[in-house]
Amino acid sequence: MNLKSKLLKDYNNELDNIIDTQHNTIQSITNYYKRTNPKSNPYLGKNIQLKNGIIGYVTNKGVFKWYNNNSNDFLGKNGCPKEIIQVDITTNLYDTPGSFIPTIPPLLVGTPMITGQSCGFEGTNVILSYPSNNTSFIGCFNDNKNRTMELQSNSSNSFTFDSCRDLAIQTNSKYFGLQNYSGTTAQCGLSNDLSNIQQYGQVSDYTTTILWQSNTSEPNSTMKLDVGGNIIIFSMDGNIVKTIETGDSINCKNGAIISNINATWGANCPGAEIGNATNSINSIINNTSSYNYIIGDNYNGSSPDTSGVCAKNFDAYYTCGNINKTGHVPGESFGQNFVFDCSQEIDSCICNLILQDDGNMCIYKKKSDTLVWSSNTVASDPNPNWISSLGKNGINYITSNYGLNTNEWIGSKDGSLKLIMESNGNLVLYTSTKSTSCNKKSDGNIYGGPWVNAVYEISDDSQKDLGKIGYVDNDANLHIYPNSLLKNGKDYQQYPGFDSVGNDIYSIQNTTINQCQDLCDDNEDCFAFVVDTANNCYLKNNQATSKQSNNLTNLFVKKKEIINSNSCPKSYNPIDSTLWNNYNLSSDMTENTPCGINSEIPPPNYSNLNQLSSTIYSNTNNIKQKINNLQTQFDKEGMTNMLNESKLFVESEHYKYILFTVTSILLGIITINGI
Repeated sequence: MNLKSKLLKDYNNELDNIIDTQHNTIQSITNYYKRTNPKSNPYLGKNIQLKNGIIGYVTNKGVFKWYNNNSNDFLGKNGCPKEIIQVDITTNLYDTPGSFIPTIPPLLVGTPMITGQSCGFEGTNVILSYPSNNTSFIGCFNDNKNRTMELQSNSSNSFTFDSCRDLAIQTNSKYFGLQNYSGTTAQCGLSNDLSNIQQYGQVSDYTTTILWQSNTSEPNSTMKLDVGGNIIIFSMDGNIVKTIETGDSINCKNGAIISNINATWGANCPGAEIGNATNSINSIINNTSSYNYIIGDNYNGSSPDTSGVCAKNFDAYYTCGNINKTGHVPGESFGQNFVFDCSQEIDSCICNLILQDDGNMCIYKKKSDTLVWSSNTVASDPNPNWISSLGKNGINYITSNYGLNTNEWIGSKDGSLKLIMESNGNLVLYTSTKSTSCNKKSDGNIYGGPWVNAVYEISDDSQKDLGKIGYVDNDANLHIYPNSLLKNGKDYQQYPGFDSVGNDIYSIQNTTINQCQDLCDDNEDCFAFVVDTANNCYLKNNQATSKQSNNLTNLFVKKKEIINSNSCPKSYNPIDSTLWNNYNLSSDMTENTPCGINSEIPPPNYSNLNQLSSTIYSNTNNIKQKINNLQTQFDKEGMTNMLNESKLFVESEHYKYILFTVTSILLGIITINGI
């Protein structure tokens, strides 16, 4: 192959590479913008379920993240959508990052969702501006004129739950309390000292009242409900302390067990004594509901006729509660079975002691639901701490032959009654009355009355990272900006009614807010400024991080500006600490970290275009040199070749123009995306 042919071949190869690279790059960019444009992608920010049952979250940048655990751990939580869109598409590539789900437009497969991971704000910067609602109720505590918490805004009743909590966050207070509720608002107290808050004692949510008691006092006693429904108190060594006659003493006498036995073997034979088998049988049958007696077994009565001349009968009489029973076995009865049976009578005597929501403690026959006894009491208010599910066995009743050990209790289903075997030996039925000094109000929060603080603790997670800024990438991962990439801007966050005591650079009198701001703008060491109602201006240094409530001042703190790549956004969206803490944390941002489309179609692609363009230039120059060498040849073939080469040169210039035009457009799109 001569030099001319080689140059032409190289030229055409490079030109094909440019065209392919252009096409692939443009196609990638086109697909990206279709995927990330809400007008062309209906799945952005939604959950979708594929035809094979796989459920995943589609980020605001068109990345599919499958739920690799129970989807209920994600749906409707931490910014993630609750509803699910059905998609008539199936693929086995749903869990292969970098592949695509064949929807219209196709969705890029990302990493799986982590349990509890936050959703939303993908492709944007976020700033942790708000505390979450992660507060826990500590209790209600008494207050007096020597206040246990520092009341805010001159003790005015102007605070809602949210405003008092937010004030606690802004002033780095761990505890806040609400007292003297007046319909919609209350006084707000702040503190970091829980022991001081609790010094005057806790206010009980409920006051208790005794409705019924056993009036026993043997320590560490137990209680049992017998067959028939009597309440029996036993000492710790098993002796009966007291039997409370609450049962059916007629039909269920002695618990309806086998009793009053009178049995005779061979009464039909000469010399047999009436009742001769009674003692033998009593020594065998003891407190039982039924017994299969073998006649003659363990017999120690008078000797019946055993000569065989008289076939001995067996006759028995016994009672089950108040039911008399008799039986007869004709002779010869020796070795035959006779059944003493009170099981049906006992079964009908089994009782349940029940704590009813109407305030009555009742004993019913379990089988017939017949009322045996009632305390005739009336309950007050339901107490959530006494509901039956929290008591012994999680039920509101005690069945015959069962009971309560020391300090065990059962409650009614609604918690209005509580029956407890107290350690002092007394069995007590309580009701409770809700306290009016500390109650849950219509907004779902608890407020204290006069001289009572309803105290809440703020979670540490709500405060520790306030003010941090991060970037949420297309795959919903959070990248935090280090302090080195943040600088003070010209915009300010205003905190009306706040001060930051100390840390002054200097102060000036008789200034307006705008004049004070200008002074702070011109001072690199100024991070904030305060203006009071007397028009005094105080410039603050970078140590002015704490805030104090003060009706006479307004605090202005410089907002941060971000130093990042031109492909990344500069503004940021405020979010709360729950959302922030539940993003999947990834690597920190750097000044060159790419964002948006640059993170998927990196700049090296454009460098390849430039390199190919340079090669075209080089080959074109070689062709031009070849033309110069052939200028002395004017034969037809030579002229034709030169014309062809000249045409190629013109075409190369044409493609070069197209190349740089497209490249400029692409770079322009990328720049716009980063703005």
